[in-house]
Formats: sequence, structure tokens, C-alpha cells
Amino acid sequence: MDNAPESAVSDNGLTAGFSPEPTAAPAVEQGQAPAVADSWHSNYSEDFNSLLEKKGLSGLSQQEATESLAKSYTNLESMRNVPDDNLFNVSNDMSDESRDKLYSALGRPDEAGKYSYEAQETDNADLIETFKSASHELGLTDKQVSNLIPKLNEKIVEIAEGHNAEMQTKNNDGLKELQKEWGGAWEQNKNLATRAAEYFGIDESMQSAIVASGNSAGFLKALNQMGGLMAEGAMAGMSPQSGSAAMGVMTPEAAQQEINAKMADSDFKARYLSQDYNTRIAAAKELEPFRKAAVGNR
Repeated sequence: MDNAPESAVSDNGLTAGFSPEPTAAPAVEQGQAPAVADSWHSNYSEDFNSLLEKKGLSGLSQQEATESLAKSYTNLESMRNVPDDNLFNVSNDMSDESRDKLYSALGRPDEAGKYSYEAQETDNADLIETFKSASHELGLTDKQVSNLIPKLNEKIVEIAEGHNAEMQTKNNDGLKELQKEWGGAWEQNKNLATRAAEYFGIDESMQSAIVASGNSAGFLKALNQMGGLMAEGAMAGMSPQSGSAAMGVMTPEAAQQEINAKMADSDFKARYLSQDYNTRIAAAKELEPFRKAAVGNR
């Protein structure tokens, strides 16, 4: 007959007749988080865990995370599309041979002269060649050089135009002041300076250089003074052909010829007979040295 007891008490001989107390869950101290089972990647390196965190894979299973990383690497390989031995380790201490291979792979021509850009009529040929040589040394591609040169040309033109405008303003300001200083004698003084420039061989290219420096007013005034010396006979007798100079020598005959020539000049005669006092006096002063020379009083 089965006389097994109906109670839940264990029939183990060692615990016979013992009823254990209900077991409570382990107490958790205040402020202490419950223990969490380690993740599959907890023992991996910090860098690997950072990668998983960055890509949002840390919460996935090991299989899911592995498949995702493998897919990313496969995509990278397809974009690279070159064998490993064709990749370059770019660094500051690359050999010249490695650097040349890299530049060629990126699109630099074999020689500086093989850049496709051709100098235009407005280009400075020497400057273009220098730029090509420097570009080749720096490893610039043909496309980079072809795009850079026109932009540099535009900037050079812009700088030159700005300089010219600045110098023109400086010239204009100086000439306005000189015109105020000369007053009614402006035209005759300017003409005298022009004749002096012609006499001393100061051609248009030289005058343009003076204008480009912004000093046209000062140079015009200096030429006028030189012309005045010539008119007064202080520079008479100078011979550009022989290089000799008989300073201050003018015969009465030569002086009279100068007077006659001036009076025959309609421009001078108009100034000499002008109703404007300053204009008339300035013209008379031009004749004065010749009149003195004509009577032998230099």
C-alpha cells in the first residue's frame, strides 16, 4: 500500500520533517544597479566597441552585427575598385618615385610641357611656362592647371586695372593742382614742356611710364622748367649730335630768329595779344630772354 505523505515536505532523510521558509529575492542596496549579464562584445577592445556604438550595432546579436560590418566592408571594396598593390600610403616621407607614381595616378602629365593649356594672346608666355613647371613639381593635374590659369589671369588683370585707376587718380589730382598754379599760362607752359620732351627724346613709351607711376604733374613741371631754360638761352648751343654744350651762348641773330618764329606762331601770338593779363604776361616772359640776347644783354 502506498502510504506516501500528501505534504510538500521532502522525504529526504536528512531533511525529514523540515518545512523551509519562503525564500526572498536578494536585497539590492540603494543606488546599486541590478547586475546585467555581459554582452557578447563586452570583452572586445575599446576601439571595436566604439565602432559598434558609432554604427548603431551594439544592441544587435553577434551574427547581425557581423553581417552588417561585412556588408560595409564589401561596399568599400567595390568603391575602391583597385587591387591592394595599387593603393598609395600617402605620407610626408614618401620617396620621389612613390610620389611620382601617385601624381601620375591622380592625373598629372608626365612632363610640365604636356599640360594641355595653351598660352593665349593676352597671356605672358614666360609666366605661363613658369606656372606649368611649378604645377608639375607640386603634382597638379591637367584639369587643375587648365582651371587655375584663367582665374589667375583674371586676378592679374583686376590688380593691374586697380593700380592704373589709382595712378590715374593721383595724376589727375596733381595736374589739377598744377593747373591752379599756372593759371592762365597753363596751355603755353604745357606746350613748352611738350617741346622740351621732344627735344630730349622723351617718347610716348617713356611718358607712359611716368604716367604709370602717378607723377605726371611733377614731370610736366620739370620739363617746363627745362623748356624755360632753353627759351632763355641758358641751354642754347647744346648739340645732341656732338655732345658739346656752350651754356648761355646765343648770338643776336639767333635770338632775333627765335623772336620772329614765335611771332609767326599763331598760338603764341594769340597768347601774346590775349586780353587775359596772366596769359599775356607769360607770353611776354617767353620773349624776354630772346630780346635781351638780340641786343647783346644776356
